[in-house]
Amino acid sequence: MNRDMDYIQEYDEDIVYRAMYDTYLIILSKNSFEEIAARHEAFDEDIVLFINAFEGQESITPQIVEEVIHYFTYLEEYEKCAELVKFKEEQGWV
Repeated sequence: MNRDMDYIQEYDEDIVYRAMYDTYLIILSKNSFEEIAARHEAFDEDIVLFINAFEGQESITPQIVEEVIHYFTYLEEYEKCAELVKFKEEQGWV
């Protein structure tokens, strides 16, 4: 993807960040979709994810995890990247 985050230019940066962060939380089982939905509802925000929340963990693919890693690398949030790389290793995707 370089794309140097071309999609950031197409969408509001805050929406992209929230979508990536919420996807990160679901990938690592730090929050459930219901918890994320409740948080967004409290702030009257739309929910945007890069996975199908109705399929849960089954919708997580190595490609999605790579995109989230790439995004957080771009933001230099390396701790999140390390957690996601560990997740990929645990899934046998590395």
